[in-house]
Amino acid sequence: MSLPRVTVWNEFIHETEHESVRAIYPDGIHGCIRDFLKAAGHGVQTATLIEPEHGLSDEVLDKTDVLIWWGHVAHHKVEDEIVERVWRRVVAGMGLIVLHSGHASKIFRKVCGTPTGFLRWREAGDWRGVGTANMEFHKAIVALADSERLNDMFTHLLAELRLAFGLLDDPEFLHAPYVDSNVKIIDLFEAGQPQEAAAALGDYLVHSERIVLAAYARRIAGSGAGR
Repeated sequence: MSLPRVTVWNEFIHETEHESVRAIYPDGIHGCIRDFLKAAGHGVQTATLIEPEHGLSDEVLDKTDVLIWWGHVAHHKVEDEIVERVWRRVVAGMGLIVLHSGHASKIFRKVCGTPTGFLRWREAGDWRGVGTANMEFHKAIVALADSERLNDMFTHLLAELRLAFGLLDDPEFLHAPYVDSNVKIIDLFEAGQPQEAAAALGDYLVHSERIVLAAYARRIAGSGAGR
């Protein structure tokens, strides 16, 4: 059996801007990883941020079984179109290994459905930010179906939910319970327990419906008391 074909992606900024880093990785971090994978018998190609299409054209991805991703300071410079292209390949079965500091990369966030500022927003008391993260989490789950019709439908649903949340005007009550629930669902899925993750998501949705109805009832009661 032949070994997987690997593409190593690196933003390749630290090595070009900092002499101390270049001294350790004269060919870039991607070059270091490439060399030891080649020595192990893998077919390896590399790609960097500054290349056209960030080096991740369809032709390159056609020859990729596993994509190794490293980034640190330039996550925002990765074009959304390329992220979408890579994500579709992952959904179709391509392996993805995101190395340390890539946790905030667009592709990692899209694959996992978790904006990495999630916990920070909670700690800062930014409950509207948490609410946005909740919506993005569910949007990412729906996107796994790879259906444009479902994506369009859910985009409209999210717009209506955002309006409803604004009218209810109680973001902490609406969103606080779900930060840990999101993490639990992801942990179950990544642990190879999709049925348990689906059950946890079902419980989540039932609970969230009750929370919204309770918030609405509180608002109606408050309006009545002010008359």
